[in-house]
Amino acid sequence: MLTRFLLLLLLLLITIFSFQSLATPLRIAVASNFKLPLNEIVSQYQKSTNNKLTISSASSGVLYQQIKAGAPFDVFLSADVKRPQMLINEGLAYNNSVFVYAIGQLVFYSPNQKIKINALNNKKNKLVIANPLHAPYGVAAKNVLDKILKSPFKGTFITSSNIASAFQIVHSGNAPAGLVSMSHIVSTQVNQTDYVSIGIPQAQVAQGAVIVSRTKKVEQSIQFIEYLKSAEAKDIIKQYGYQVKQ
Repeated sequence: MLTRFLLLLLLLLITIFSFQSLATPLRIAVASNFKLPLNEIVSQYQKSTNNKLTISSASSGVLYQQIKAGAPFDVFLSADVKRPQMLINEGLAYNNSVFVYAIGQLVFYSPNQKIKINALNNKKNKLVIANPLHAPYGVAAKNVLDKILKSPFKGTFITSSNIASAFQIVHSGNAPAGLVSMSHIVSTQVNQTDYVSIGIPQAQVAQGAVIVSRTKKVEQSIQFIEYLKSAEAKDIIKQYGYQVKQ
């Protein structure tokens, strides 16, 4: 009798945990620059599928470290392809799930033209960039400056934790200029005279998505990744100033 009771109790617990797993939303870790378009993508996705998702946003480097430490994310949308590949190499993500979901672009932003890009390299100037240690857009910013300046930057760098905060620092008037994401320029409807597009390869940032291998929601993760590749999702991505691979 006791054995049967224990068996029934075990089956009951398995059923409860199974329902809890099904009820848990799909957890998306997203680089800060892509949070706004992802909010819209998730809204459309939930309307068409009734699947629930939650979003956590930070710099790609911070999210990568959180995943390594065991954070319960299912899908990782990085602002580079380097960190998704690192997770694959470490056995923490599925190799066949990685793909470039968006290509971002850095622009030079100086409200009211306080600083012009061709007069940037002055020791009095301050320039905001995302922290290159954690943010791919910060790495891209350093590469852009190395390419467009004839000598090392003479001014003062102001580094922020991620590209979203870099934009806010400049947009709020707390710094005169910065290298920021075109996505924030578009979504905030910045005056066209206040920013300059940088037409060099170093200003483009390929962003990679990957499914985390510890996920308990493989099918749901694949379904979301497939939606991210859809024409509907790509239209939203392009509206926010990104390019997409066809």
